[in-house]
Amino acid sequence: MDVEALLDVQPDLLARLILHRRERLAESIPALLNEARSALNQTVAVASSTKRARDASASMIERLQRERDGYVGRASELLGLGASMDNASFAAVLDNLRTHARDAEQTSKSVVTGHLDAAQKAELARQTHAEELDMHSQAFSKADAALRRADSRVRKLTNALRQCEEAITYWQAAIASGIDASHPLQREAQNILATSGRSVEGRS
Repeated sequence: MDVEALLDVQPDLLARLILHRRERLAESIPALLNEARSALNQTVAVASSTKRARDASASMIERLQRERDGYVGRASELLGLGASMDNASFAAVLDNLRTHARDAEQTSKSVVTGHLDAAQKAELARQTHAEELDMHSQAFSKADAALRRADSRVRKLTNALRQCEEAITYWQAAIASGIDASHPLQREAQNILATSGRSVEGRS
C-alpha cells in the first residue's frame, strides 16, 4: 500500500489492519518456535557429546603423560641420573636413558629397559589421543557455534511472539475504546496530512 492509499485509510480501519497482521504473525510464530526449539535440543545433544569426547581425550592425554613421565623417572633413578622431560624432548630423553642402560648391571638393565619400553608405549598412546583431541576439539567448536545460532533463533522468535501478543492486546484495547484525536495513530495521520497539504476534513 503506497502513502496516498494509506492516508485514505481511516485510523480505526488502519488499527484493525495492524491488529490483523499481528494476529497472523502470532499464529505463524509458534510452529517456527517449536521447530527452533527442536533444533536447539538436537544441537545441545551434539555439543554435549562432542564436549565429553574432547574432555575425555584431554584427560587421557594427561594420564598417559603422567604415566610416561613416571616410567622415565623410575628408570632415571635406577641409573642414578636426573633425566627430566622439562628441557628435552621425550625422544632425546629416551635415547639418553637407553644409552646409559647398556652399561648398567644386567638386573638393573632389565628393569630399566622395561620402564623405558612402557614409557615409549605410553608416549605412542598419548600421541594417538592428541590427534583425537584435535579432531574432537574441532567438532566441539563447530557444534558450539551451531548451538549459539540455534539458541539465538529461539530467543528471537520468543521475543517476536511476546511482542506480537503485547501488540494484539494493545490494539484490541485501542479499537475497543475508539481511535480518537488523542490517539498516537490519529495524531500521526494529522501530521502526515498536514505536511502533504491535505486535511482530515478534506479526505473523502
